[in-house]
Amino acid sequence: MTSLLLLQKCEMAFQGTALSLLLMIASTSAQMAVLRYGTECPDPPVQQNFDIIRYMGKWFEYERFPNFFQVGTRCVMANYTLQENAKVKVVNAAIEKYSVDSSACPWYRDRIAVGSAEAADPAEPAKLGVRFNENAPAGKYWVIETDYDNYSVVYSCSPMSSMMQVFVETGWVLTRRKAEAPANLDEIHERLSQVGIDPSNFQLSDHESCPDWPTDD
Repeated sequence: MTSLLLLQKCEMAFQGTALSLLLMIASTSAQMAVLRYGTECPDPPVQQNFDIIRYMGKWFEYERFPNFFQVGTRCVMANYTLQENAKVKVVNAAIEKYSVDSSACPWYRDRIAVGSAEAADPAEPAKLGVRFNENAPAGKYWVIETDYDNYSVVYSCSPMSSMMQVFVETGWVLTRRKAEAPANLDEIHERLSQVGIDPSNFQLSDHESCPDWPTDD
């Protein structure tokens, strides 16, 4: 009985430490990620009759939810190419700010990531999984809506911890033309609100003095 009580106390202490760590991360990275506490991820409808062929080509990031893996990047562009095996080749390009020897004067460098995407279930082709490392699990890339020629809305929500009810949300509005807002942006935001996604989390992407990324990869 004593051993059982000790084990329960240890588990409670561990959970308390884990919660404190998560809260500390959240408080120090409020602008680095969108976290959802105690509420399950929404399950929004995705683009019906999704046409993967029409979706291929170059997309520019117009606005995004802050996230850990894009910190310090701007001029973000993605190029999608359909492969013979029905997978999509993904090439993400951006400019990343960094400093040399802690210099106050920032330097910039190209940041290129090459991966692949495919639908886990052919019956839901708009729910893609993207992988940039063969040994890593695929990240969600759900196409909520798109008209293929002007804009696309992409969303993802995944658990941050298996012990706590904490989830990480990512979202993007992409456009075919750099730094050009979709004509129906207000309607897009309203539709997202209606399915439980908060559009106030979006941050406008920076495309000032960006290079003309080539379409070939």
